[in-house]
Amino acid sequence: MLEYNLSDDGSELVPVLRDEDVWKPLVDRVVAKVRDKQKFHASYRGLISCIEQRDAKKVKKYLEERYPALRVGLAVSSETDAAQTLEDFKHQPMDILVTVRMAFIGYDCPQITVVGILTNYRHSGHLSQLVGRGLRVWKEGPPPREQSCVIVAPDDPKMEEFLRYLREEEQQGLAIIERREPGEPDGPGGTVQEEISYIDKAYATNTRASDNERNMEASTLTMIEGLKVAVDSGEDATKLLRLLDLAGLAVQEQVVPDPRSAPPAPPPQVPKTERQQVAEINAKVKDEITSYLHLRGVSVKAPGYEQAVTNATGRVNSVAGYTSAEADTVDKADRRLRAAKALSRYLG
Repeated sequence: MLEYNLSDDGSELVPVLRDEDVWKPLVDRVVAKVRDKQKFHASYRGLISCIEQRDAKKVKKYLEERYPALRVGLAVSSETDAAQTLEDFKHQPMDILVTVRMAFIGYDCPQITVVGILTNYRHSGHLSQLVGRGLRVWKEGPPPREQSCVIVAPDDPKMEEFLRYLREEEQQGLAIIERREPGEPDGPGGTVQEEISYIDKAYATNTRASDNERNMEASTLTMIEGLKVAVDSGEDATKLLRLLDLAGLAVQEQVVPDPRSAPPAPPPQVPKTERQQVAEINAKVKDEITSYLHLRGVSVKAPGYEQAVTNATGRVNSVAGYTSAEADTVDKADRRLRAAKALSRYLG
């Protein structure tokens, strides 16, 4: 039996992932990626894993309202027909399955090629099993080397760590494939090696994308996605970018330089007063506190956000020995800024 301790891992992400401004764009991207994959084979489909049953039901309702033609299945433990839904999803024409830890270990639906992660659990074993639903080689589908899995996930630090783990696993998978191709006997009289699946690409939110070789920033990804629409392409944006690189085409705007002229004289620098410097440093302290809370899943819209800011500010004041009102010199303000930057150590 495999057991994973999920109770103390990623709980700070729950209010963030339940924010409509977060999960709806993630769901939209899953739909877009499934449609891309279906340009290669109509039977390709996607899986979305949610935090709890109420979240899964919201996602299903959203999909049905926003994409009426989409064929959506829901498999949660409270539904009496959940087991039948899981079985039907493997054999009936479907697009997306929404579930809560039911399409997991032992569930074999190799047509799944897009995995959307809306759960807060960040245990690498749990995520590996979830992502593994999209890593099965589909023997009735395209050639194994042409099959890939797209992961759509929130861009939090623990997910970044998991994506790095996937890249390491991908390198190991490639090494195995190089050593032993499908169809090659495993030693004298040995069995024939089956096809091996491995991580090929991973996508993150905030319109960033990454594969095993490079990261793609928002502006580049937006340009590539626009080109895909123009030519009705279903290829992953990272693959198209590699093609452009191989062709020697730089994906950037061509800037025509202005005629040379004498550079304008810089404006005279007016020294800032100490009061102005203190105000700027205090503003940086607020930004550090906001960033700290955001990284831990406490967004501006989250319940208790104001109290969380008050608590964090209080600890900063305690470490520095000054409140913002008492920090009336640059030296005192700098102490508060250093304390704010050390939040992860002091407030861990």
